[in-house]
Amino acid sequence: MTASTTPSNNNQPSQRTHTNIPSDPYGAFGTLWLSGMGDRHAANNARFIEKLNLANTKVDYSNAQNDRQVGDLNSQTKGSGARFNAGKVPYELLPISLIADMADASIEREEDDIKDQAIVVLGYLGLWQERNIENGIPDEHPLLSAILAFEDDLESTARVFEYGKKKYSEFNWAKGMAWSIPLACAVRHLLAILAGDINDPESGLSHVGHVRCNLTMLYSYDVKGTYPEGDNRPDAGMLASIDEQDDSDQYHDFDLGTFPR
Repeated sequence: MTASTTPSNNNQPSQRTHTNIPSDPYGAFGTLWLSGMGDRHAANNARFIEKLNLANTKVDYSNAQNDRQVGDLNSQTKGSGARFNAGKVPYELLPISLIADMADASIEREEDDIKDQAIVVLGYLGLWQERNIENGIPDEHPLLSAILAFEDDLESTARVFEYGKKKYSEFNWAKGMAWSIPLACAVRHLLAILAGDINDPESGLSHVGHVRCNLTMLYSYDVKGTYPEGDNRPDAGMLASIDEQDDSDQYHDFDLGTFPR
């Protein structure tokens, strides 16, 4: 299947290009074949959602041993940003581009809807994880492109930071932490969106706000340079060919919404 979720050249969130298919281009056999493909697509979609539901199973924090955290709330030392991270799925250990490809091939969604936008964000995060920073929207870093991909105002992001202020402390995150922590958290919330969830069950706030909150942290650490020491992404070339990344000609003629493979 040709993927269809990536940056365009017009500084706008990616959109999907659809092809109008005649109702019965190949006669009765064609209708049967298309019906079978639709059933297969629905099965893939259901199977992917089932895996997401398993992946997002709530963690039991009743065991005190699991109630560990990253960082130190009482410290002002650089790099001591705190997160309660015990038992959460470490999606940062997977190639994010693979997750984007799986979702693009399996998830049924409408053009430019919330699930479509979530897959676009996964695509940008994959580029960023691969250190392929040249291939966001032209003149934009992939993290900024990811933030802009959601058609949402800043209020939901601010509300999540407000929740974080109560849960941790104000600007706790700004002390810095390993980049893998907000990356994995963003992916978990993106997968929840793809599973059809709107709001996070713990905070009651939108998953989109949580995603953009974590992307804002990464943007500060990386693009603004507030905590470069936290960069624990794989070295360049480990997840994607450096030669492929440097071949910029393939990115000159994007169709709207086409993700390079």
